[in-house]
Amino acid sequence: MVKHATLLVGIVFFFASCSAPQGPQIKKGSFTYGIITLDTAVSYSLLASSGNAEGFVFDSTGTVKDTLVWPTETLATAYFADVADTTRWQPAGGVTFNGPALPIDSGNAYFYPGAPVYLDGRSQVWNIPGSSSVPAFRDSLQGPFEPVNLSAPSNAANVSEASDLNISWNTGNSSETTLLIVIPSAGGQGYSDEISGSTSSYTIPSASLSEIPKGRATISISRGVYKIGTASNGQSYIMVVWSNDTRDINLQ
Repeated sequence: MVKHATLLVGIVFFFASCSAPQGPQIKKGSFTYGIITLDTAVSYSLLASSGNAEGFVFDSTGTVKDTLVWPTETLATAYFADVADTTRWQPAGGVTFNGPALPIDSGNAYFYPGAPVYLDGRSQVWNIPGSSSVPAFRDSLQGPFEPVNLSAPSNAANVSEASDLNISWNTGNSSETTLLIVIPSAGGQGYSDEISGSTSSYTIPSASLSEIPKGRATISISRGVYKIGTASNGQSYIMVVWSNDTRDINLQ
């Protein structure tokens, strides 16, 4: 069964094939978290987002395999892979993010719509009490510093693939990372690029734009911060907090 990890809101996953991943462990080179491409494997994932979030699943050619829109402004999730059996999640006690505890489901996935996600530069604190399978740890990261807001193009704009597409948004902090993606609603080739958090504009050349199928498409921009650490059992974890905004356009 494909678990929540394949459809996390605001997170873009690049699979080596069209099949489901071979377990919940986040493997080197297999995933791109909305704002950071991993170059190491991690076993524990602590993720929070705010905004008009969408999740996309791609195959290695850039073709969209699945899409999820989550109807909430904020979301926090936590996943702890079983080191001995990476096809399963493990409980880690009463996990909290910025104070409140995250509900845990029958598959040991923590999922909290409406979580308190700060977008004003404050520290975001994760506390993991631990269990017989997962060691206790506590960590934090600072940021994001303000919500990301797209200003151009306008929503439902008609965009000609014969011309470059100029995209703009509010400026962020240099310590943040931004991911820009364009996803066709009907599936097929999309576009993505990872850029500095202090950047506030981007141009997609017409040559790249023309590779995206015509029709409705979504521009999604995610900006935030991340941190990778190591638990006392030697297993790596990643914390990611980001803000997201989207625009629908009509490619012609």
